[in-house]
Amino acid sequence: ALDTVSLDDKVSAAAFRVAANGTTTKPSPALPELKLTWQNQLDKTIEVFELEIADAPIESERANLTSGLAILQALKASYAGQGDLNRGDDAELKQYWMHQIQAIHELLKHAETSTNVDTLASQALEHLQQAVHELQAIAELKLAFATFCNKIVGYGQYANYETNEFSPNQKVLVYCEIENFAPLLETKHGVTNYQTQLSSSFWIKDQAGLIVQQHDFPMVTDHARNLRRDFFMHLPVSFSDLPAGSYSLQIRVRDHGSGKTASLTSPLEFSIH
Repeated sequence: ALDTVSLDDKVSAAAFRVAANGTTTKPSPALPELKLTWQNQLDKTIEVFELEIADAPIESERANLTSGLAILQALKASYAGQGDLNRGDDAELKQYWMHQIQAIHELLKHAETSTNVDTLASQALEHLQQAVHELQAIAELKLAFATFCNKIVGYGQYANYETNEFSPNQKVLVYCEIENFAPLLETKHGVTNYQTQLSSSFWIKDQAGLIVQQHDFPMVTDHARNLRRDFFMHLPVSFSDLPAGSYSLQIRVRDHGSGKTASLTSPLEFSIH
């Protein structure tokens, strides 16, 4: 649970000195796993940092600890008086901070235990990946990349055209990658899946800026047992009845899980010959 971060007053900042210069100045006890509220854990960690800053013999150590203390104090100030991390308009942001603290805690164990650093790194990475997921849920939807293709196999696997010069009535595919979508958890018949629902549309403008063609595609629903970290869409486009000239194609994608929309930063430019 995110309200049991397990950073208590027995955690020594000597672990941070190990991370900074590879040495410790005093032994530290093993890190116990204590079930405390997230506010208490934060308060106790801040107290430890303040004591260690006063005790740090090297300026670089004090600077390292002071930076960590500033982050924790900012977190405390932002969520003062808020007991439930799963409530409120910024619940995802709170969850993000808690996963960040969990990741720090896992890496601190390198100084406190005999656990291999690669094992601790893997455990910390799980929390960091979850932290990224929480940020993606509140970040702007992003249509990160798009290109004209004649073949699409999978994510990042496509064959695009050498040039964006096409013939009248030619049919092409548009490959596009979407970032910061928000999958929703659903459970049916005892099976839990991540559900992503996206819809898309495109429109084509001529050199005068007039829309000469447009189309709306039906919603695409994807179900995955594990959290999907990449997502692509392929849109069939036919340049029917377009006379010779230069054009631009714009795409809009809507994430029905979050209600967010995104368009290409720069439309795809092409010409008909």
